[in-house]
Amino acid sequence: MSSAQSLPEWFQSRINTIYTASDDAARTAALDALLSPAVSVQHNEETLDAQEIRQRVHAQTAASARTDVKWNRAEETSPGQLEGQYVLTVSSKFRVRAAPMQRFITVDFAATVAEDPYVQGDDKRRVVSLKEQEEIKQAPIHLARIPQQGEQGNNE
Repeated sequence: MSSAQSLPEWFQSRINTIYTASDDAARTAALDALLSPAVSVQHNEETLDAQEIRQRVHAQTAASARTDVKWNRAEETSPGQLEGQYVLTVSSKFRVRAAPMQRFITVDFAATVAEDPYVQGDDKRRVVSLKEQEEIKQAPIHLARIPQQGEQGNNE
């Protein structure tokens, strides 16, 4: 591989750049720096191409004020192969009871990285195969119960 970064460091920096990008154009450029144009993606048992994975990431981050990435694990299992888990905390622009709505997305992944001869620049590494299992949890919203007509506390 052509870069001084280890494979897990390279992958983590690329994922972090995708989710901390300031706008859609920067996010697309970060995805292009991670994925080979011919990438094979298995996302929750569904086969996606590079364009579909871009659309999924853009949809995940739409209307978000901020996305934080927390790495639980990223390790090279064999040359060119890595696996691990990270958690995205997506804070929405929308607020509920004065706090931003949040979603927690846990992603377990296994990736194959190889040199892409069609890539320009010094670092030609790209993900050529990616398998993701994603679990989304919405933070609970606790709203005060509104008394029904005729219940105690009603002044009618």
